[in-house]
Amino acid sequence: MRRRRRSAAAGFLLVLLAAGCAASNDAATTAAPPNGGTPAPNRDQTGGLGKTKSSTGNGRQTQSQQGTGTGRSNTSSGEPGPGEIKQWASTASATTSYGQAAGDPWNATQATGPPDVDPACGDNGKAWASLGRDTIDTITLTYDEAVIPSEIRVFQTYNPSQVTMIEVKGPSGDSKVVYGGAPTKDDGCPVEGYLENLGVDFPVDTVLVTVDQSKLGLGWAELDAVSLTGFPSGSGRP
Repeated sequence: MRRRRRSAAAGFLLVLLAAGCAASNDAATTAAPPNGGTPAPNRDQTGGLGKTKSSTGNGRQTQSQQGTGTGRSNTSSGEPGPGEIKQWASTASATTSYGQAAGDPWNATQATGPPDVDPACGDNGKAWASLGRDTIDTITLTYDEAVIPSEIRVFQTYNPSQVTMIEVKGPSGDSKVVYGGAPTKDDGCPVEGYLENLGVDFPVDTVLVTVDQSKLGLGWAELDAVSLTGFPSGSGRP
């Protein structure tokens, strides 16, 4: 558990989130990096992901999609269609992680597999968090089977809507940025952001998600899981 110092500004922002977020008792406090370390330096970064779908309390609320790569109805169920397979990341790494070793709370490995925080919300070691609370960081997730992607879902379970870019890569070395936008203040969490009709015609087995925590002063943006849905590369489907 991260040791935290109370911050009036952070407390005010977290009170706004509390109406839609069953946060843990220590969620209204802030923290210094462990062992007296300093946050990772900010980096220049473009792009951003706005809120696509949020959960407040026990009811789902659909929100307008932002950025690029969207196109189908924002009431999609998230279930794979005929011929599609849906995967959860099998491995993960990040530019920084609050938990330093694989399996530690808030380590990148916490974002592998299906969600184990969502539909709850709050500062939870079962999600990935960067080392610094005001940095730009990227988590890289890999999947067992390369697919022609049709949907990506990102489950954000603390201070959501700070995802700023999603990029996909394939075994061939091909890559494409499929989402860009700006971090936004959210009215609740968790947020289940998703992209469809990605316009990617090469097999993908890697998804990179960038969070920009340097703009809004909300603190850590925690990611619980990322799903990749698509057609097997040998299926002949687009």
